[in-house]
Amino acid sequence: MDMELRGVNEVPGTVMIMVIDHSGSMSVDAGDGATNLDLAITAAETAVDQMRSSDYVGVITFDDTYSWVVEPTPAADREAIKDQIETIAEGGGTTIKPALQAALRGAASCEDVSIRHVILLTDGQGESSNYNDIISAYTNANVTLSTVAVGEGSDARLLEQLAENCGGRYYYSDMASEIPKIFAQEVFLSGDTYLQNGEFQLAVNSSNEITRGLFDRGWPSIYGYVSATPKNTAAVLIASEKDDPVLTVMQYGLGHTVAWNTDVTNQWTAGFAGESDYVQLWKRILDYSAGNTASGEDSVDVLTAGGYTSIAYHALDYDEKTRVEAVYTDPDGNTYTAPLQATAPGSFEAKLDTDMAGLYSLSVRRVDDGTITNAVTTAAAVQYSDEYKFGVSTAAFTDFIERCGAMTDPGENIWKQRKSGAREQYELAKWLILLAILWFVLDIAMRRFCFLPQNTKLYQSLRRHRTEQKEKKAGGALPVGEVQPETGASASAPAEPENRTIADQTSVQNADKKKRKKPEKTEQKQQPQTLDTSALLKKKDQRNQ
Repeated sequence: MDMELRGVNEVPGTVMIMVIDHSGSMSVDAGDGATNLDLAITAAETAVDQMRSSDYVGVITFDDTYSWVVEPTPAADREAIKDQIETIAEGGGTTIKPALQAALRGAASCEDVSIRHVILLTDGQGESSNYNDIISAYTNANVTLSTVAVGEGSDARLLEQLAENCGGRYYYSDMASEIPKIFAQEVFLSGDTYLQNGEFQLAVNSSNEITRGLFDRGWPSIYGYVSATPKNTAAVLIASEKDDPVLTVMQYGLGHTVAWNTDVTNQWTAGFAGESDYVQLWKRILDYSAGNTASGEDSVDVLTAGGYTSIAYHALDYDEKTRVEAVYTDPDGNTYTAPLQATAPGSFEAKLDTDMAGLYSLSVRRVDDGTITNAVTTAAAVQYSDEYKFGVSTAAFTDFIERCGAMTDPGENIWKQRKSGAREQYELAKWLILLAILWFVLDIAMRRFCFLPQNTKLYQSLRRHRTEQKEKKAGGALPVGEVQPETGASASAPAEPENRTIADQTSVQNADKKKRKKPEKTEQKQQPQTLDTSALLKKKDQRNQ
């Protein structure tokens, strides 16, 4: 479809006044170095480019006050108008009502137009009440008002109320890059030029397979549609009483396109709601656009994959003399004929060898008793293998990268090694060396400060040995096992010192060994001292005799 109207020269003139906020808040960076004001300027220029030369355009900027940047003037001299729009600079606060009143006066000053429209854009909040006079003035002057709220700081509730009561549309965008699209859309939807509202009878081409046999008692009326002009190669199947297309089909390249110029929400098509033929209509539209070609009551399915093209022909009525054949031409211009084999009652199939990349022209013919009774012309597109295709969806690859890796910023140095949370091996040498050094220092400290863990046998033996040594020096050693009167402790269990070195521990061990062996040696030395002297004297007397 071409978005041009029939009888363009008869289209009524339009005046559009753009009221743009240029307060200080519009200088906020909207991304890529551009501010909201920069994008608003671009949006105004885009709207000027979309307007017809016979239309009028005006631009007002406002902050604490308002000023005309472009007074209402024909849009024919687009470059001069855009040069003036480029001069918009940043301002101060936000006061909306005076600018709207000035826009209304400017729209009403154009006498040779029948469509008057104002579009307001702001990202802030102005006067929050007493807009009833604005709404009444716009309604009485038959001027429509659309509003655009930019970001969370805008007074969205007020702007929505203004648009609803003044016959316009309300837009909210937290992405300033959408502003030019909104202004371009407003050019097309600013009046009833494209939107047709009312009750319209339909003229239907019932010879097409999409519309054939539907709504035998008459097609329902519609209550609105979008005006357009069909392309030269398109076929209009349903048209309004104004001869505007409602349903249009066309073959485009290897596929089919369908244009439905009314809605599917049962507002304009309320008469179709609940009708079984309406469901059948959409089934046929989907089959047609998806490549399921139908001819009469027969249908043909064509599927190309893996270097082969499968053809399935389904006939509603048939007999033993029904034959189906496919005539196809390869990309080199060679023509072949292949019969379709009956695989089930009324079903005929064939698998063609189409390994050459390119477009195959295909004609499927039904022959009954030697006469061609049906023919469907279509095409099969054979592309390169999937690994050679361009534009293949990268969703699966992107999902894998997000789960298991990291996306690389185009501006980042791709040769820079990225840190990863998972590593195959760890270098332990430096940690082991550090641990050895710490252990060495700790050993020296323990030796230097005579640290010895308490409650060990070695520690108790050391204390016992030192206690005995002190008692011997003092001359007051106690027999082994005797309890001291004051402390109640055994002589063999002296009080324990707090810290002793490892060398002391070794000496205590040696002392314990000597102590255990000493009683035996003492007994051997004392034995001669305990001899009976009387026996020696007797022996002496005997020798003298």
